[in-house]
Amino acid sequence: MSCNVIYACDENEEVNFNYKKTFPVEEVNKIDQILKGNDYKGQRYQCIEDLILPSDCQLILDLDLDYFVKQVQDNDGIFKEVVAQEGKIRQDLTKLKEMARWDFITVALEPYYCGGDDNCRFIFNIFKEVFDINESALKKIPVLYSL
Repeated sequence: MSCNVIYACDENEEVNFNYKKTFPVEEVNKIDQILKGNDYKGQRYQCIEDLILPSDCQLILDLDLDYFVKQVQDNDGIFKEVVAQEGKIRQDLTKLKEMARWDFITVALEPYYCGGDDNCRFIFNIFKEVFDINESALKKIPVLYSL
């Protein structure tokens, strides 16, 4: 059986879920258990509303908080990050929470791409509320870089 990696991003990016280069060994082992050594394929959607989840495999939610931030250019040609409205963030996160029983969830905070720590914390707090998660129960992974 093949497993699917579902990827929602409105940017023109390649589907890239190379978890073996992204996570520490103990987390890779957990993901390997979920994927059970089967092949997986990526499916890219422009937005959360378009996601169609398969029913025949376990699911990993890999959420980058900068999904909720758009880069816009002002009249002076300066780019800045604009966070989506709180209602829209809650709506999208609620849809994600309710669409599946997630076997594994990762959250990339992405403060640089969120326009700073305050924007990142704002979105992360909404995520914790919607998913009913106590931050002290989260496992924090150090920043990792992959090539």
